[in-house]
Amino acid sequence: MDTNSHGRADPGNWLRTGAVSLQAAWLEFWSLLFPTECVVCRSPDTSLCTPCRKLLRKGTVRPFRAEEAAESLPEIAPDRPLPVLAAGVYRRELSSALLAYKNRGHTDLRPVLGTVIGGVLHLAVDELGAGGGRKVMLVPVPSTGRARRRRGYEPVYSLLRSLDRKAMLPASAVCARALTVPPFWWRMLSTAVRGTDAGEGLPWQQVISRALAHRFSSQKGLGASARRSNVRNTMRLRRRWKWKAGPTPRRFDCLIVDDVLTTGATLSEAERALREGGATVLGAVVVAATQPPKGPAQAELQTKPVPTDQEVEIAQQISVDR
Repeated sequence: MDTNSHGRADPGNWLRTGAVSLQAAWLEFWSLLFPTECVVCRSPDTSLCTPCRKLLRKGTVRPFRAEEAAESLPEIAPDRPLPVLAAGVYRRELSSALLAYKNRGHTDLRPVLGTVIGGVLHLAVDELGAGGGRKVMLVPVPSTGRARRRRGYEPVYSLLRSLDRKAMLPASAVCARALTVPPFWWRMLSTAVRGTDAGEGLPWQQVISRALAHRFSSQKGLGASARRSNVRNTMRLRRRWKWKAGPTPRRFDCLIVDDVLTTGATLSEAERALREGGATVLGAVVVAATQPPKGPAQAELQTKPVPTDQEVEIAQQISVDR
């Protein structure tokens, strides 16, 4: 029995032991009511078991620059694509956790993924920030209205809000929900008025055809050019953003935040919407990239399997199904 300095039983130890026992009993009872399993190895009673959690953290301790393999990223200067920092490669533990969090309702994985992207955000603000104490807006890539209604939350914005509530964002960074995916009719009108990548307007028949194709089809299996065309004019600045008392994109630099980087078409569209709104886009941050890093960083990953074609296709699918 634990005692204090006077040789008497310490009631504080009893309380701590009782709290731990009560917590263990509650978790066991909860697992009986709502059975769950590890999203990676299928171990029972937890969404992410301890061994898989350690492997996920090990695979994300060395963020890397991922823009070289994303052919659809915009250029911020001649032969200089938009810089992108990734926490890890989209495979195994990280891909399973992201997929479960985004499409299977495992919101209990938010703290794990929040910790992963939080470290990359600090690194990105230090490396890509303008310096001089200027504020940097962290702009999450928005979900479509249909995806938001189905899930009940926006995955990327939810991660940032969780970090913000815990005061884990960089000191000079502000979470800014500045982008939105406009409704179906707005995208048709925008395509008719603004046209395609070549700047040409389209007849209404082609406008309706393209808008319907974008609404009811995914980008899975599409090439880089087709993916760029498929997401063009699908984002805009929130109209009410300019009426807020807080910072606006015209006053601060921006970092775009997304979950998975495949070809970079989605980040390119987000960059366009922010740039046309007057913001300076410094770069982007993603939780995972489908392509491993090039150069010296690749040597550390050579003993690990590269993402399979199926994993890349799933990454492309969940990056579209926002």
